[in-house]
Amino acid sequence: MKTLLITGLITASLWLSGCESFHLRRSSGESSPSVNYVLHTVRSGETLSEIAMQHYGTYKKYNTLATIKNFNRITDVNALKPGQQIRIPVIRIEGVMRPPAPASPAAVSEPASPPAKPRPSAPVLSPLEKGIRLYRAGNYTKAIAEFEKTLRTAPGHEKAAYYLKSARIRRGTERYEKGDYIAAQHDFTAVADSGAECPTCTDYLRRIARKADAFLAKGQSFFKQQDYPVAAAAFEKAVRLAPDNKTAGEFLFKARFEMAVSQFNVYQRSRKQKDYKVARKTLRRALRHKKNCPPCRIYEENYKKQHYNKGIKYFTDEQHIDKAIEEWERVRFADPKYGKVRENIRQAEKILKKLRALEKNK
Repeated sequence: MKTLLITGLITASLWLSGCESFHLRRSSGESSPSVNYVLHTVRSGETLSEIAMQHYGTYKKYNTLATIKNFNRITDVNALKPGQQIRIPVIRIEGVMRPPAPASPAAVSEPASPPAKPRPSAPVLSPLEKGIRLYRAGNYTKAIAEFEKTLRTAPGHEKAAYYLKSARIRRGTERYEKGDYIAAQHDFTAVADSGAECPTCTDYLRRIARKADAFLAKGQSFFKQQDYPVAAAAFEKAVRLAPDNKTAGEFLFKARFEMAVSQFNVYQRSRKQKDYKVARKTLRRALRHKKNCPPCRIYEENYKKQHYNKGIKYFTDEQHIDKAIEEWERVRFADPKYGKVRENIRQAEKILKKLRALEKNK
């Protein structure tokens, strides 16, 4: 009587799930029908949605998740363990029995070590099948390429879209745990931009945003200590994680600008072209952030004005013509067209040359 009651409940559950029908058979020695099923061994990290996709080709339609849960009395889908065996009932979906019914008419049982059947040659796998194999092996990058290939030829393919989303989430999680927050952000953003619901992505993107704030704070601390290379590295990470953070962009400009100025000062002492090229390269990187950054332009303008006026002050004293030239060279380095800086330098150099000639003839 108890067996009949359980079978009746399972039968009702499968009928209510929206499936067209389900396949029954009678096991030898039993007086009541039993639902035909296949056994599935849970792999590490495998979810119930993935299992449904594998056997039914869908996890959204026909209540396939509920069918597996009810058939196995699963109350917590997050409690699946590697090696656990669950039964997958055979049901009719769009006129096809899925998964394929076991060939033997006897009661379903799966041997502990099924004999391997020799195959004459390896089967040719479709991109989707290849992607699933790579996915299960943990090679998410190559798997993603195969799923994308499938979706290019069959847009809207539910199974490929599901595995692509799952592979990106798993790769993003791995990257985050390794500290590669920028790459992780790319994965989670790709899933979010696809329109798929992804609470995991939302959670990780919030964590990454907090990382950007931490990099900004670290950079500001080193900027105050005038350790501009370390500050610039931190600001760059903040900008890459949060491109719309104007404060991070402003400080990245300032740190690189100060680095360029320091490098130009080295050139003024060495007069080696390689030192000048290093300074110019750093300045060009700084100026990339100036276009949409009013505070950056003000910062640069203040620098040029300060050193331009210092050059004028030194120029009025014949004893410091050389210092006037140094100050104006710094302005010319930042902006060759600023004021009359080039003319001032030429005039100062002529005067300095005459003064040195007079000193030599004394």
